[in-house]
Amino acid sequence: MQVILPRAIESRGDQTVVLWDDEPWRSVWALVDTGADHNVIDKNLAQRLGWVPHGQASMTGFGHQEMVPVYDQKVFFPSCRNLCDASFVGSSLTDIGNYMPLIIGMAVIRLGVLTMDFRAQKFELSFI
Repeated sequence: MQVILPRAIESRGDQTVVLWDDEPWRSVWALVDTGADHNVIDKNLAQRLGWVPHGQASMTGFGHQEMVPVYDQKVFFPSCRNLCDASFVGSSLTDIGNYMPLIIGMAVIRLGVLTMDFRAQKFELSFI
């Protein structure tokens, strides 16, 4: 699934303004993982985006536990034309061999409808 990460989000009175730019690395592909509780972003990508963590969380995976940064951000899903508030935990995804720098877990999936049609090879996350 494609996800676009905005450059900045500003509050202007009672409006929220999302600022975009045309840097191609802001548009990334994400793995949709129904077995993941949380959304995960590669720590290096979060740093490149200038995301500032608001705290830490304990993350358990593959037999070990570590403290990781937590980021609250807005992300855009072009397939459903929706802007979504999401919390991400930072981890070393690409350093350990993952080829996608984002994992969309149940924290976002449960907010929408996930359609998985294996016969037609159609996979969609939509928000009604």
